[in-house]
Amino acid sequence: MHAHHNSSTRHRRGPLLGALAAATATLALVAGTLTSASATPVAQPATRTAKHTCEHRPPVAIAATDETDREQRIREREDRRTARAEKKWHRAHCQPKPTETSKVLSVAASKAGAPYRYGAAGPTAFDCSGYTQWVFRHVGEALPHSSKAQVARTTRIAAKDRRAGDLVFFHNAGGVYHVGIYAGSGTVWHAPRPGEAVHRAKIWTGSVFYGRVK
Repeated sequence: MHAHHNSSTRHRRGPLLGALAAATATLALVAGTLTSASATPVAQPATRTAKHTCEHRPPVAIAATDETDREQRIREREDRRTARAEKKWHRAHCQPKPTETSKVLSVAASKAGAPYRYGAAGPTAFDCSGYTQWVFRHVGEALPHSSKAQVARTTRIAAKDRRAGDLVFFHNAGGVYHVGIYAGSGTVWHAPRPGEAVHRAKIWTGSVFYGRVK
C-alpha cells in the first residue's frame, strides 16, 4: 500500500517538473534577449553644427558709422538753418509791400497812351526798357535802360509766385528781347513796338520769365 502511494506521487510530479523547466527556459531566453538589446548602442541623430550668425561689428566700424551719422545730422541742421535764413531774406527783400505794388501799377498806368519810340525813356515816349526804367525810378529803384541788363537787377521768380509789379521778360532763342511790368491776372503793362502806345495787354506767349527788382 505504501509503495503504491509513492509511485502515484512520482507520477503526478513528473508533469509539474516539466512545466517548471519549460518556464525557466523561457525566462532565460527573454532575459538573454533583453540583455542583448541593452548592449546594442542606440543610434543618435546627427547633430548639426549651428551656423554662426553673430551680427556684431568691430568697435571701429561702429564708431565710424556713429561719426557719419553725427556729421549727417549736423549737415541737415545747417541746411535747415540756411533754408530758413534764405526764406527770411526773400520775404524781406523780394516780396514787394502792398503799398509798393500799388504805387508801381499806379505809375505804370499813368503813362497809358504814350507812344512807343525806340531809345526813348520818357516822359512823353518810351521803348520797352525805357518805360520800365521810368516807372521804377518813380518808386525809388534805379534800372538800366536795357531789357537784358534789367534781368541782372532782379531775382528770378517762378510763375506760380509772380506778383503784380514784377518784371516780365520775353525771350526767344536769341535771349531776352522785351520787358514789361506784370499787372496781375496774366496781363502786362508795356510799351510794345513802333506804331503802338503804352497799354495793358494779355500776356500772349509762354516764353516768359519773371523777375523781382532787388
